[in-house]
Amino acid sequence: MGESPLTIQDDRLVRLFTPAQRFYRVQTSSSLTVRKNCLDDFHAAGGCWHDKADCRLSKTSIERHLDINDLSYKHSHFISLYDNLQAAQSLAHVLRARGHTDIVIAVICIPMLRRSCIPVPGGKGITANTVFLPVLDYIDRSDHVLSVFSVEDARKKLGVSAVGRGSEWLAIGRIPREFVKAEVSWHDSQHRTMCMQVLSSAARD
Repeated sequence: MGESPLTIQDDRLVRLFTPAQRFYRVQTSSSLTVRKNCLDDFHAAGGCWHDKADCRLSKTSIERHLDINDLSYKHSHFISLYDNLQAAQSLAHVLRARGHTDIVIAVICIPMLRRSCIPVPGGKGITANTVFLPVLDYIDRSDHVLSVFSVEDARKKLGVSAVGRGSEWLAIGRIPREFVKAEVSWHDSQHRTMCMQVLSSAARD
């Protein structure tokens, strides 16, 4: 007996969509996001629109964003996210060692995402003129699109060099406020223990 059309359709939907994805965002008041400073959007205190930002999606723009030592490249349209708390905590320690005292870690839960691909110029070292990078898209009722892709996929598909951190994802677009489940300041070691408890609890909800 063959599968019913409904079963086949359900299987395709499972492959096409993913359940809600949970990420962590680490930022300071000097973190910049290429978006208008709207109250409904999740952004750093210094977030605003930057005309000089490089909004092209390419191997070069990804590598420049991932290199936190490249201080000349501050106007990035990517938003770094991490798919586990340990990676976010590691970056928070690095920022703390560099003198930042206003570090915030946020738990971000993005609803059901649709699997898709976006064309990206192949670039140096890639034989194809155009490479299709796997992304996860969230589209709301107003047709706003938030796309996220893993740095690991960017390395495999575009040959992005081994910069950045493990478990890192890059978001293109804005992150609506309702996706942010918790925001916790990252201070001294005693406070960090409580911070971890709050973030872990929010991630389970």
